[in-house]
Amino acid sequence: MTNPWLERRREPRIAASGEVILYLDQPVVLQITAQLLDVSSSGFRAQHMYPALRNGMIIHVRIEEVESSAIVVWNRIMDDCVETGFILR
Repeated sequence: MTNPWLERRREPRIAASGEVILYLDQPVVLQITAQLLDVSSSGFRAQHMYPALRNGMIIHVRIEEVESSAIVVWNRIMDDCVETGFILR
């Protein structure tokens, strides 16, 4: 059976791992350490412990030595962590 969530994706995802640092400067200055789960040509998915990210928030991000900004697209709050999807700007 085909997963309807996968059919909505416009780009293939590639499994990835490593540390991602998310920087927020609103509503407060905050640094969040996350784990990279997968990447695409326009974004990435990461797992972390900060449930207050909201759709549309613009954050700064560092993956390895590359810094950029990203937009929060979705959040999935689970029992022991949070998964978030981001589009790079």
